[in-house]
Amino acid sequence: MQEETQPEQAEEALRASELRYRRLFETAKDGILILDAKTGQITDVNPFLVNLLGYSHDEFIGTRLWEIGPFKDIKECKFAFVELQEKEYIRYESLPLETKDGRSIAVEFVSNVYGLNGGARVIQCNIRDITKRKQAEDALHRSEEKTRRFFEANPAGSYVARPDGKMMTCNSAFARMLGFASVEEAMKVDLVSLYPDRASREVFLGRLKEKGRLEYNEAELRRKDGSLVHAVENAAGMFDERGELAEIQGCLMDSSERQTEQQLPQAHKKKPLFHLKTFLSKAGPGRTIVYVPGKQI
Repeated sequence: MQEETQPEQAEEALRASELRYRRLFETAKDGILILDAKTGQITDVNPFLVNLLGYSHDEFIGTRLWEIGPFKDIKECKFAFVELQEKEYIRYESLPLETKDGRSIAVEFVSNVYGLNGGARVIQCNIRDITKRKQAEDALHRSEEKTRRFFEANPAGSYVARPDGKMMTCNSAFARMLGFASVEEAMKVDLVSLYPDRASREVFLGRLKEKGRLEYNEAELRRKDGSLVHAVENAAGMFDERGELAEIQGCLMDSSERQTEQQLPQAHKKKPLFHLKTFLSKAGPGRTIVYVPGKQI
């Protein structure tokens, strides 16, 4: 009696296992295809993939993977099937597919070969819809490219550096302002070395750590040839989770010409008095001199 019960229990356990698998198969939120490992013919497909691609269950069954609509134009599918038979595993991080109604989607495609009782082998293909993730990645890439172009075209000298002076990136305006032949040459320089002295750099870092952001900060930097450049800088500090300064984003404008322009009026103010004194010394008797304040004679 006990001998008869054990096979029944084994069969019951097998049926329960198959039922659990079937429920997982039917309710999975990824597409699943089951293929015959010898022929590549589809033997089963779950509802999620039917809904995702728009083909009916019957359109899938009995068709080889590379003959069905979404995979028909993907030459790699047939080659991948051959490779899969040898390696028993293959993965595509992003595979473009077209649904029956013509929509383009991106999927992650993972296939494994499994052995069944009796020596038969099947291929299980797990297909995950990553369209939204791919769209977000593409949008981020476009945004980064737009930012990079703006960074490069910015007439101000822009840079990103670590607090220790290690340059992470800079634009061509930064390189020109400081006398470097190229961005590549400027990138090799320690930013600390561009300050006249280490104390000036420490003052800048201290203020940035305290305020987080500096605007119209006057700075004096040393060009490659050793000459000084007077600059006005806007800088923003990027801080890590511990609140430590991790990155500096800076934008420099050469103010040397502005300082020269500011010095010119001072020189002009002295000239009228000099001209007036010279004129008075040369004025002969009987001459009338009219002096209008603010006017140069």
